Amino acid sequence: MAALGATAGLCMTGASRRRPPAALMTAAAVVNLGWVVACTSTLHRGTGIGKAAMVVTATFDATAATLQWILRPDDDRLLFEHLPEDLLAKAVTS
Repeated sequence: MAALGATAGLCMTGASRRRPPAALMTAAAVVNLGWVVACTSTLHRGTGIGKAAMVVTATFDATAATLQWILRPDDDRLLFEHLPEDLLAKAVTS
């Protein structure tokens, strides 16, 4: 329930802004991917209806995570674009 509340809070914060920052959208996508992992890790136990519910939930969460990742703002999509070029060069060559 805490993770679901965190996802809802992230989405509501993002919805309250005209243009949510990429970090917020990335965080929401990561939380949804966590739900996908949680749902798929429970598939080995339970009844047929329970397993079906977990598959449906995992599918919806995977779709939400994909959309959140795609819809991040373009101007700060890359995590490394604000680093100085010499620091990027050192990171690539080392």
